Amino acid sequence: MLDLMVPTNMVNKPLPVIVFIHGGAWRGGHKTEGLGWIFKYVDSGQYAGVSIGYRLSGETTWPSQIHDCKAAIRWIRANAKRYGLDSDRIGVWGNSAGGHLVSMLGTSGDVKLMDGTIGPHTNVSSRVTCVVDFYGPTNFLTMNKSAIKNATLDHDIADSPESRLIGGPIQENPEKVATANPITNRTDAVEHKMR
Repeated sequence: MLDLMVPTNMVNKPLPVIVFIHGGAWRGGHKTEGLGWIFKYVDSGQYAGVSIGYRLSGETTWPSQIHDCKAAIRWIRANAKRYGLDSDRIGVWGNSAGGHLVSMLGTSGDVKLMDGTIGPHTNVSSRVTCVVDFYGPTNFLTMNKSAIKNATLDHDIADSPESRLIGGPIQENPEKVATANPITNRTDAVEHKMR
């Protein structure tokens, strides 16, 4: 699901789209949280705004979350003319888990195995134009090693947010983790690992 906001006074040209994806450790949060982040840009009359919802880790595991986000991008692109949107200027922005998902959108555009089959627009591109990642994780397997000295969250345990997203302890599932890491995500690697 997504929420679309357009300015009340539309300009006579297609508007660039700012897409926000909420955080919440992939297990909490809601798409309505994104509306406050993008409202001022839409209110300026220069942008349209979209806030995307995705299935949380309590409902399903990876890669369902990226499939949901990519389905939303395809919907935006497929409905661009109807709502006065510029399908060539879709920027994505997210915080924490949402930052991770926008980074994944940026590194896996049009990778068929990452696109999924959700929605009626599976033949439409899922590529985005730019990515703004506010503190989203990019390499799950090194999070404990790079944490500050007094960190209390153990990312490697079975109940960590990253392990719940993957569906098992991250250190025991490095191939699946590689498909969810923006830093290691490449078209050839993803297609090989997801077969």
